[in-house]
Amino acid sequence: MRKIKVYRGIMADSIESIDLGNLGVHWSADQYFADGAGKGENTKLSDAKLGSQNFILSTWVELESVNFDATVESNNEYPHEYEIVLSQNLYIEVEINDDFGYVVFAGKANTGTRSDDWANKSYGNAYSDFENLVNSLSEWADVKFICKL
Repeated sequence: MRKIKVYRGIMADSIESIDLGNLGVHWSADQYFADGAGKGENTKLSDAKLGSQNFILSTWVELESVNFDATVESNNEYPHEYEIVLSQNLYIEVEINDDFGYVVFAGKANTGTRSDDWANKSYGNAYSDFENLVNSLSEWADVKFICKL
């Protein structure tokens, strides 16, 4: 079973205010980008209402759970994000850390349907396996991907 570790940054007022049933499908292979994105540093969220605390989510996902076409599209469009787009309504084991690195939640969650519209359209089947995806992402970014083969 091949897996990749992905991260997501979320600003929320408390751990209880994070919707574990609809975490979203847009994650990153880069923990540091996810940390900044959670704080609103790496995103276009100037008008968005952000919570008062930064949380970093992480999980290992099977490669079959990655929306490869949307991942490739996202990395072409926004190469600095190192985005991994996950499938909708994917049940995952997630760990949530606060801004100090303490684990504040570990358990089951769901990616839900929180997604940009473009991530749901079909792009064809340009990348059908993990090795091609990793090679492609490595060309766009100088990031060491954490993988279990």
